[in-house]
Amino acid sequence: MSTKRERSPRGTKKEVVKFSRSALQQAAKVYSDKVKELEAVINETVYERDEIVHVGICCVLTRMNMFQLGSNKQNWGVAKTYTNEKILQGFGFDPQKPEYFTTTLNSQTLIDSIVGMPWPRMDTEELIRRPAGIRVATVAHIGEIWNASGPILTCLNDLLLKEFKDGTLAVEELSQLRCIFSDSNVLPPLNDSSLWALKDRFHFNFVVGDLTVEENFKKMLRNKAKKTFGKQKISAVLSPDYFEVIEQQIGLVEFPESAITCLSQIRNDLIAAKISLSPRRYNDSIAALKYQAWYAGDTAVRPRHFGILKPILWELEGQRVYAEAAIEKVINSKLYAGERRDQIKADLAELNVRVGAVLSTALNDTGVKALFSILEELKPMEEDLDTLAMDLPRSKYRPLDQARVLLKRRINTALIAADGRKDHP
Repeated sequence: MSTKRERSPRGTKKEVVKFSRSALQQAAKVYSDKVKELEAVINETVYERDEIVHVGICCVLTRMNMFQLGSNKQNWGVAKTYTNEKILQGFGFDPQKPEYFTTTLNSQTLIDSIVGMPWPRMDTEELIRRPAGIRVATVAHIGEIWNASGPILTCLNDLLLKEFKDGTLAVEELSQLRCIFSDSNVLPPLNDSSLWALKDRFHFNFVVGDLTVEENFKKMLRNKAKKTFGKQKISAVLSPDYFEVIEQQIGLVEFPESAITCLSQIRNDLIAAKISLSPRRYNDSIAALKYQAWYAGDTAVRPRHFGILKPILWELEGQRVYAEAAIEKVINSKLYAGERRDQIKADLAELNVRVGAVLSTALNDTGVKALFSILEELKPMEEDLDTLAMDLPRSKYRPLDQARVLLKRRINTALIAADGRKDHP
């Protein structure tokens, strides 16, 4: 880690801390491991919803929104609400407390039941004096959202756009809302542009079907027979106390020019398939991609992270298959092999420096742990190199693989000399 001084616009000095790639990876791994633990816990209580669980956690941590559609009678009652509840429960959110707002809309729902006060255009003092409902929530779940009346629609748009102002106080200062999970068994009427504008603000979209694995169906029936289905409680694995530091780590993930090229290529392919999405969808994809890179332990967005966009880059039923094809084309593209090669080369050079620093002094227990940690960081490089072997000429791939082997041998030799063992992971 190094520091340098920068001068702020007003001339005051401020300390800017710059972290190495490995330092960022090590710091992020602590929290990304907690996220993976949370996913595993939730997936024990919901079946065949791995992608929705992964995305739902992403939404909470990156301030995005998610919509689930049960598109026909066979897809009704497929635990859309239950899945949302379990995701939020894993963060410790309690629907009995103001931080977790949940409701199901119908044609008779009044706006007061959503916000607890007339909305909008109430004077600032009144807004502060009577906070309630979704206005003070951190997370929200809204069932049958397309039953939203005009005033409720205005309220939700204001909150999601973060643009409503009353007096001098902006919505950001009045609402702590991080994300909204919503679901419905229908889509908005195609001629209702207001509802479709609201839908566009739900970044991730899923068509949720019935269980396909027979054993999972049997598990559901057993739980129902025991009267335990839907009643399993999840202990909080990742509390809101971690939100700020995780957001900071995700913000440090680099979004390189190659990622912009990939996103542009996907857009062109979708336009060719006559799928035109709003610019918002592509802009908001950046946060999802940076989250996926952080989750994978990387410090920059790479083509392999683009799979998380499959629930984002479609709008109507039947379009997701085209989005998946365009995204897979980018993931499997050989166009970015050169950049991946350069990144691995830089990573190997950095690891070599770290090994040299450890071996420059007598190898103690701390040094041994550091070497084992570096060995762990080499493992994902092996997978990357296996992929590059198919994309690059042997003359460009081979030196990288040799450098990795030599570095691993150097570490193992030092470990054997330190404790006499003949083999190491």
